[in-house]
Amino acid sequence: MYYPKSQIQENLSSNGDLSYKSSGTPYYGFYYRVSTGKYFTGKTPQDGPNEELIPSPDSPTVLDEEGKVPVYYLNTPIDQDYQFGSFIRYFCKKANELIYIEISKQTFDKLINKDPKIYWELYVPFSIKWKLTGSREAVYKTNKNLVELTIQNQKLYQFDNYLKKDYLKFW
Repeated sequence: MYYPKSQIQENLSSNGDLSYKSSGTPYYGFYYRVSTGKYFTGKTPQDGPNEELIPSPDSPTVLDEEGKVPVYYLNTPIDQDYQFGSFIRYFCKKANELIYIEISKQTFDKLINKDPKIYWELYVPFSIKWKLTGSREAVYKTNKNLVELTIQNQKLYQFDNYLKKDYLKFW
């Protein structure tokens, strides 16, 4: 995918706080970040082939290099969540744009508490209780309904598209 240079933050360095998306193994080295919040190996897109990276699970608060802007963090359920049948996913929306980001609980709390260390004025935080267990149809329908209700109540246009309408994620 093509990104204009203005939407790429280059020459960043990971000391294991990012992992390969494909294998989950920690990544050490240069990476770049694009405006959608995704990370890729290499100093720049021209360094290819560039593999997608994700925040490491043990990197709880994920912000940009200056610590002010929330970036993508994949919340993954643990065994206890599956026993309970659901878990909470945390997101934020850029206040003046249709940009959504899944974030960590710690980043969510900073936004809710208007922590001066983060640009809380620019983001609208919200969470969704995500169903994990049950029949395929029940989980799909429940998560779809929760997303649609959240969209309607909080006016989060196109949030379902951000999720790629994957209502069975983690099922």
